[in-house]
Amino acid sequence: MPSIIVSKKISFYRLEILYQKLNSKFDMMNWDDILDFIPLKDYVPVMNRGLNFDLETLKRTLKIPDTGSGNYSEKDIHYIRGGRRYGIEFFDTIDTDEKLQRYSKKFYISDLIKRNETLLHFGSLHGSNRIILKQPENIEFLRKVMKDLRFKHPILMDSVKRIIDELGGPRSFIGVHIRTGDGVFKNRKNKIINDIFDKMSNYSNSHNLTNNFLRKPLPNNASKNVLKCLERPESLVIYIATDEPKPKEAFESNLNSCIFVLSDFNDHLKPLNNLKFTPFFKSLVDLLVVSNGVEFIGTRRSTFSKLAKAIHEYQ
Repeated sequence: MPSIIVSKKISFYRLEILYQKLNSKFDMMNWDDILDFIPLKDYVPVMNRGLNFDLETLKRTLKIPDTGSGNYSEKDIHYIRGGRRYGIEFFDTIDTDEKLQRYSKKFYISDLIKRNETLLHFGSLHGSNRIILKQPENIEFLRKVMKDLRFKHPILMDSVKRIIDELGGPRSFIGVHIRTGDGVFKNRKNKIINDIFDKMSNYSNSHNLTNNFLRKPLPNNASKNVLKCLERPESLVIYIATDEPKPKEAFESNLNSCIFVLSDFNDHLKPLNNLKFTPFFKSLVDLLVVSNGVEFIGTRRSTFSKLAKAIHEYQ
């Protein structure tokens, strides 16, 4: 989570006004309220900074020596500044022939290992492809992190389980993410939808799903709507996570299947209405449900799709 560093020349009054404006637009919560970091702490030290992202507080917490005038020794801090959102890309292999695409500068992890400072302070780690791994041991470590880092919030996970049960249980449906609501995705809406439908058709035909795995008897807790829909011949259960405002109208005519979206399960989302971050949690429900299908098909270049695919593969 990024921190906002304001110049010390700004008066306390102006800082207070700035804080009030920002405070009306966002709120904060600890990551370990929703993610279980305990399995990772054996090999990755994790420090919870709480709600204080002030750099001076971090220096005191890490016991960086005070020079005596209230300032902390910069010799114990190494700043890695990218200069912009896509400034630095990190590599674990020096002789890599990997070319920079979105980023403007290479930085080698081996150079970081050589640093002796107490604090390595990064300006930004935004971007899903910022760290390029080639070493087998590093790739294996990433897999371990992806496998062990799981969501844990009890109300969130209960909503997810109830929806998955209604769909017939884990791996009893196809999960699809279609992003068409903004930016480049909105401009390529028709192509995105057609490409995803082609992938679904190819996957269904190659795995003979309509007559095999997804046609097996579903458990008693499967939704009546799911069971009724499956009475139609050649139909599959498909859960679609999407930002399309009217997904049933947009997608149902293209598929001879049982299509379900998050709004079909509003009863299971009601407990989330009592939480502070309801829209955020509903997005996580969508993510965790769609990633629990027998197959996941996503939207190219979408971060949501990339995360859903990783959860599907590793968890």
